[in-house]
Amino acid sequence: MASLFSATKEGIDVPIPLKIPRVGRDQPVESLIGFETEPTILRSLKSPYVPKYLDSGNMATRPYIATERVEGRPLEDCIKEGKVFSIDEVVRIGADLTQAVQSLRSQDAIHLDIKPENILIDEKEKLTLIDFGLSHHARYPDLLAEEMRKGIGSAPCISSEQVARIRSNSRSDIFSIGVIMYELLTGELPFGNPQSMSGLRRRMWAEPFPLRAIRREIPRWLQEAVLRCLEPRAADRYQSAARLRQVLRNPEGVTLTERADRVEPPSFWENL
Repeated sequence: MASLFSATKEGIDVPIPLKIPRVGRDQPVESLIGFETEPTILRSLKSPYVPKYLDSGNMATRPYIATERVEGRPLEDCIKEGKVFSIDEVVRIGADLTQAVQSLRSQDAIHLDIKPENILIDEKEKLTLIDFGLSHHARYPDLLAEEMRKGIGSAPCISSEQVARIRSNSRSDIFSIGVIMYELLTGELPFGNPQSMSGLRRRMWAEPFPLRAIRREIPRWLQEAVLRCLEPRAADRYQSAARLRQVLRNPEGVTLTERADRVEPPSFWENL
């Protein structure tokens, strides 16, 4: 959606990331709408999990967004390098993600594009969420919705309600956390990387392959937690990031259901 530059400014002794939108006939309108949305949301957020907003330019004359520089590398890089994450590492990352999402929710914001590329982790394992172009804020106009643009996010990670173009449900971010934890634990995506709307709609009814069928040492409580995050109906997931964090920090209190014992994929008839 944009090009990134390293800029300097008198009085600031560290490089400043400068984000400038790509424009042209081949660029989707959603990119420009998202670029207009992002500074409005960043300006309103105060969180240790979000880059600090510094400045932005007029969309019509000199569009840019300047933020503080955040150390770290995308979680996606670790995945592409073939890193095998321990169960403890995945639980820690999941718990940190829930805390980041809860900090947004407490400020009436929903990220709606949580994916490994948008998660930076530094050497001290501190986590930062970036790229708020598709985000929703309860106190500001939702330009993507008003323009009837889809702007639904990254195909592997978006929730079933996002597929249905519902952008105001905070439990969408919980679904995305479930996708990320599933991938870190198994090396697979629960619903693949669909390139069509029919492929995206599959998550509105399908059950993902059980994690313990891929990696037997995953504890039953963790499979229960991840699969509950991936429920098609938002009402069947954890109802807040705070509750999911409590589960990840205190697994002995997890109530196990049939989700915890799944070791076989659903049959054709069950899917039907």
